[in-house]
Amino acid sequence: MSLNISTEPRVPTPSEQFSVAAVGSIVVGGVLFLAMTLYLFSWIGLASTLLVVASGEWLLRTARKNLLGQRKTDRVMMPALEASFTCHRFDADMGWSLKPDSVIENHFHIPRKRLSRAYIVTTDNLGRRISAGDACEDSRVISIYGDSFTFGWGLSDHETYPWLLQERFSRYRVYNYGVSGYSLFQMLKRMEQTVPTDRPRLVVLGFGDELETRSVNSYAYLKRLSEVGGAAPSCLSKKGRNGRRALHRYPVEAYKRLPGSDSSLLIKLCEVYLNRLRFLGRNGMKAQRHTTEHLLLGMHHLCQREGAEFYIACLSGAHRYAEFIDKAEFNWSPCPVHLDDCRADGTYLYRLYPFDGHPNAAAQRCYADAIERGIRSILETGRHRSVVAPLTDAAVADDAAA
Repeated sequence: MSLNISTEPRVPTPSEQFSVAAVGSIVVGGVLFLAMTLYLFSWIGLASTLLVVASGEWLLRTARKNLLGQRKTDRVMMPALEASFTCHRFDADMGWSLKPDSVIENHFHIPRKRLSRAYIVTTDNLGRRISAGDACEDSRVISIYGDSFTFGWGLSDHETYPWLLQERFSRYRVYNYGVSGYSLFQMLKRMEQTVPTDRPRLVVLGFGDELETRSVNSYAYLKRLSEVGGAAPSCLSKKGRNGRRALHRYPVEAYKRLPGSDSSLLIKLCEVYLNRLRFLGRNGMKAQRHTTEHLLLGMHHLCQREGAEFYIACLSGAHRYAEFIDKAEFNWSPCPVHLDDCRADGTYLYRLYPFDGHPNAAAQRCYADAIERGIRSILETGRHRSVVAPLTDAAVADDAAA
């Protein structure tokens, strides 16, 4: 996942800070604990407690230095990639979105190897990344939703698969609603905003297994978002007393911070566990899977209601959901490439190596080829089904590990 929502140092917003009541409760609890220690064990007990706290802080700092590595050789071996991306803006409902009416040049740069890559991102007045050609105003619409794979992270406009599909379906207007880092829930929200107005003939979803951790705002995902200045809405599929599941929606949520956590590792540790408690229950595989399946069904029902065909294009490994997708009788196709495939010299065939691990232009062409076949099949026959392939040994191992 790549975002770069904000690389500038900034003061945390109120949504990224624990409330005054929560901080006050922690402070009052600490003071009461010290007061009780003083009352029960006199000054010796209080001094011992404070010594233990100071020793804990020192041990944490020492352990951190040893774990992270402070030697010069460790710093030299660190990847020296510089990346600029200034296409995102904050969005109160979605968390972030693309800046509208923009033409922005972005860069990858590895100074030590004297390697660089520049790419252009162009958006229209609604914040969609543009596709090729000038379709007629009365053309039917093909809307494509997804994350960085669909957006085309690290690639110029003409290298993305929505652009290539627009060239191949000139009688349609192809809209690229892909936004880097988006979850399935954010994609559903975007569909709810745009499908009723676009009235598309076909809705294409760029899907992958990795999306399942994002929609529920798992702790690890939210922590990663906070590192790039992001926060996101979330949802959770819950079973009611009647046995039926309902999708509980939550507004934009942020990883919260405690005052002083930047200077004290003990406070930082407290911050980590308080955030883990906030999202307890969202890291489980069952919760993530039920929510993912619920969202896919919700997208399908939305498209049916608006008279559009729904088509799932797997852009990365999706073997864990292949059986569900097939049983639900969705139009879908498996991923046409394996991103870990390499040439004889060891370089990646389909990744933006050495700058990034995202799909390169060759992978995008493969996506376009596979999705084109699916779209033509749906437009001609009204359906496109793929055979569920048996899990490979590697896939079985992945499932066992999960």
